[in-house]
Amino acid sequence: MSEAGSCALRTECDNTETCTAWGDQIAEELAVRYGSFVEMEPVEMSEEDEERSEEDEEIIAEYETEGNDFVGSKESTDAAGHERLWNDFTWLFPLEEREMVTAFSVFSHVDTLAHVSQNEDNVQEWSLGMNIDPGIMTPEEKVATLVHEFGHLLALNSDQVDPLEEERSCTTLFLDEGCVSKDAYILEFYATFWPEPEYDYDEKQFVSEYAATDFVEDMAESWMNFVLTEKPAGTTIAEKKVLFFYEYDELVRLRADLLARVASWMERHVA
Repeated sequence: MSEAGSCALRTECDNTETCTAWGDQIAEELAVRYGSFVEMEPVEMSEEDEERSEEDEEIIAEYETEGNDFVGSKESTDAAGHERLWNDFTWLFPLEEREMVTAFSVFSHVDTLAHVSQNEDNVQEWSLGMNIDPGIMTPEEKVATLVHEFGHLLALNSDQVDPLEEERSCTTLFLDEGCVSKDAYILEFYATFWPEPEYDYDEKQFVSEYAATDFVEDMAESWMNFVLTEKPAGTTIAEKKVLFFYEYDELVRLRADLLARVASWMERHVA
């Protein structure tokens, strides 16, 4: 059952091996029915839209959240519509995996789809922002975008990165979000795949052009492919980055759960 009480696809696996196989089956079925979730055609923008893309987002409403619910808002005129956006997120990700998200914002922008960020008042908590424009992304793009953003939460939450540790005392890797823990996923990903500070895009090395931005985005894009595509052979570095997540039993099981949720969400939102 989902948090909202609606029926969701049941995850039919109980260990890493069976969850990998079951997840691959669901990923294949999703691809057959809806097409690729990760290989989207780039949107061609007009010159005017390209200029507008450099502008800041227009914040429509901001909410405090607790679990699955809104507990506070600022001047919202369409709370019901905004709650439907929020419910897309809560449907796709288990509550216990997103407890760090305590704020939600709705914004308008010509090309930014969603984002997550540490809360200014409490850096151990996070905020999710989503674009209100229904025409800016397909259901497949919404799913992929939210899986990508959840990848940041997975890698940068306070269990993985200490936001209170100062840079001068950090002995691992210091990010804008804080000092990376010694056993953090992102530290192992960084040590394995980013011996150089920057790279040019190469399809054999990165799952997408955006992944070549930096190792934080590389990990989130690789995570998105891990969740939404079948297990690759590992013949390229890009594929090895996807295989990285299969080294963690808890992530393989989480993948199966997320795919069950994706399949149920798509069934409800795509005719």
